[in-house]
Amino acid sequence: MQITDGTLAVACAELSPQEMKATTSGLAARILALLGREVMHSSEIAKRLGVHEQKVYYHTRRMIKAGIIKVDHTTDARGGTAKVLALAAPAFAVRFGKMEPLARTAVYLPEHVAYLHPFITDGRLRARIVVGSPDPHGPEHARSRDANYAIDLGLFLGTYLTTRAAPSVLLDTELRDWNQDLIIIGGPVVNKAADRVNAKCPARYDKELKSFIVAGRNYGSDSTGVIARMPNPYARGKWILYIAGKRHSGTRAAVLAFLTSFDKVCSSPEDDGARVTVVEGVDADSDGIVDDVKFMVIR
Repeated sequence: MQITDGTLAVACAELSPQEMKATTSGLAARILALLGREVMHSSEIAKRLGVHEQKVYYHTRRMIKAGIIKVDHTTDARGGTAKVLALAAPAFAVRFGKMEPLARTAVYLPEHVAYLHPFITDGRLRARIVVGSPDPHGPEHARSRDANYAIDLGLFLGTYLTTRAAPSVLLDTELRDWNQDLIIIGGPVVNKAADRVNAKCPARYDKELKSFIVAGRNYGSDSTGVIARMPNPYARGKWILYIAGKRHSGTRAAVLAFLTSFDKVCSSPEDDGARVTVVEGVDADSDGIVDDVKFMVIR
């Protein structure tokens, strides 16, 4: 198997040292090399290698017993039935030491991969992450406090990467090129990019009502957070992942939902590709910091 970023992989079966003895002769190695390219019966192998069939039978019987080759199917040959042979696995290994646990075993569920596409494709980050500037900017002269959430989100997204990401984070005041996939963090008050897509967003923030509006309903708690996966209205074929809150605590709630309940976020049905999740942050231990979320809308 070849993954598109250039990484190569092959399935491997384990053999005991005793089983491996069946492969140590030069003829056995030549037989395995042939079967690695195509399946064939013993008489074909003998003809290809220019050796007596009995020698091939001897080695193939040993390797079948060791589990290195197998009978793939039978076929008619010379008025009788011939066993067509194949490798039991494309590669084999002999282990002398004990197994050690991997530092991390990644399991990529199809629904996760589908949700993150095209922001992450073939193990590569294809999007730019846009956070609000910490300096006063915009009509409200607001300062963003959401940059730390970009770090949390980046660590999460990194678990889906197989290739090192190039510098990918922009301040909203630095974004010039909209013809790309974007991950926007922070609400329209503190993030100019969020403000620009707000009117087109399926979770629109109404500055007068101070509420997010989803399917005609208002969600105005200070800890309201939204996650919207939507087509980029300013670039055909590009997408936006919008993670925002009414206030700082709402953005925290939205990022927390993404990090801790991604299965639930991914369960939202597609509507022309757009998906919306609304959550409300919960301060479960009463320390003044949102540490849990309640799902309000998944659509």
